[in-house]
Amino acid sequence: MNFTQLFGRYQALLLEFGDYELNLDDFKDYRPEMLEKKLLQRFGDQIIIEASNGPRNQKIVHKANVDISIMANDITFLHQSNEKKIENIAYQLRNYIKQIDLHPLPSKLSADDVIRGECEIPEELLDFMENLISGPDIAQKDSEETNLRVKSILSDIIYAVSKGRCKPAKSITLGLAVKSLTNSRQVITILNRYGHTIGYNLAELETEMTYISVQDNKVIPTGITAVNGCSTHVAFDNFDRFVDTTSGKDTMHNTVGIIYQFPRSEFQDIEVATSSTSLLDEDQDEQGPHRKRRRFSVISREVRPYFQKPKTTMQLLPGDSIIDRIDVCKGATEIAITKDLLWIMSLSQLDFVPMWLGYNCMVYMDQSEIQKNEYLPQINSSPTSYAIVNETLNMANEISEKCQQNQIIVTYDLAIAKMAMQIQNKDKPKFDHIL
Repeated sequence: MNFTQLFGRYQALLLEFGDYELNLDDFKDYRPEMLEKKLLQRFGDQIIIEASNGPRNQKIVHKANVDISIMANDITFLHQSNEKKIENIAYQLRNYIKQIDLHPLPSKLSADDVIRGECEIPEELLDFMENLISGPDIAQKDSEETNLRVKSILSDIIYAVSKGRCKPAKSITLGLAVKSLTNSRQVITILNRYGHTIGYNLAELETEMTYISVQDNKVIPTGITAVNGCSTHVAFDNFDRFVDTTSGKDTMHNTVGIIYQFPRSEFQDIEVATSSTSLLDEDQDEQGPHRKRRRFSVISREVRPYFQKPKTTMQLLPGDSIIDRIDVCKGATEIAITKDLLWIMSLSQLDFVPMWLGYNCMVYMDQSEIQKNEYLPQINSSPTSYAIVNETLNMANEISEKCQQNQIIVTYDLAIAKMAMQIQNKDKPKFDHIL
């Protein structure tokens, strides 16, 4: 290694670990001879520092057991190519990019395909950019922040060198995310001109992903196991879009449902449920789209009409039933009172005791299993009408049957729950198994 180059890297290392408290002026009196003396004192006979046969007899540093003849040829070639070193590095990196295996996005496009992108960044480019950004600081190379910056910069370089033919994950996902947040074509155009993302044709990608998503838009979505033994329940709520308008108009009210399930290990290998119900239009088939489209046309879920007007009725529970429920909860109530009393006493005596929520998290071990959560088919109407609430009950009814459950829990907010209970009481015993 050229001793001048080693001296320069040593100074860079000192600057890195100096954390901006040192600058080059602090090394103006530090000569290469001082570093040479320090290396010889530290490594002794393990290294040799001598003059080379290159220009100006520059010194080189090498291990004592290295073949001098081979090293001399390498040094000669190094001095000859030093003038065009940056240019050679640029062309070498360009060759790495040109040799990247391209995997075009499939016609049946999914979110996983977009996240993967059309290519993977070569390890050689990752190593080069990590050394360029983090320098000699080894600890910084392994940080998540550095890895994110490295992949972001290399994605822009790959997209620019390939003239947009190769689209890394960032070039696609960034545009989709910004379009979803801003819904602005001008913002996408600006990012595209700076080479950060693909152009506005990413609207076509959104459309095709929506078509594929609708293909899987079933009463029991993919990921939920429809077998007896898994506790499966649902929740519905109103979902408003663009609700921050000044007048309150031009808002969209949809009904969104979520299905959640407590999985069991013996059912992990069973295939998930499927449904033949598809919401695709006639222009879509299983082989994917016939042409590129930016507009999504779909037949909405048919909501069954509900013409009845149920009334609110009150059904009193028997006294024995109330007493039984109180007795069941008696043990849990005593434990809760004891915990609260211990918390109050601890809080009054100790400074480091957290508030009530944090205290309960410390003393209570949650043994609950992790749930599976998926979205149900969206209903493009507000759940303020009895027809929509009745449709959610029918969906819960169908899910209960497919999952072979005797009961299913449906969660609403108070306003919707009131309407659901009215329908449940009016249409007895159709929804009696819904809690």
